[in-house]
Amino acid sequence: MASYPSVVAMTPSTPRRAASSSCPAGARTGSGPPAGPPCGPQAAEEAFARAVEHGDEHVIKFADTAADIYTRTGNPDALAAAVRATQLIER
Repeated sequence: MASYPSVVAMTPSTPRRAASSSCPAGARTGSGPPAGPPCGPQAAEEAFARAVEHGDEHVIKFADTAADIYTRTGNPDALAAAVRATQLIER
């Protein structure tokens, strides 16, 4: 099987937005089950962990890509989409 470089490796570098260290109103604060997208310094890792917990290979790949995008750009919409995928795709 051929090995291909990741899309992120092939994409020209874009300026990184600073990831906010504070969570928006209504975001997950650590108590109760996670409902919204993760925020804070470990947000990408938390989104990926949720996907792994879900178990579907497509959810995991989507979350991996979303985490790469979030790490590169700081755009929280990528993580929100990964969390939404865990909600929409049946286990």
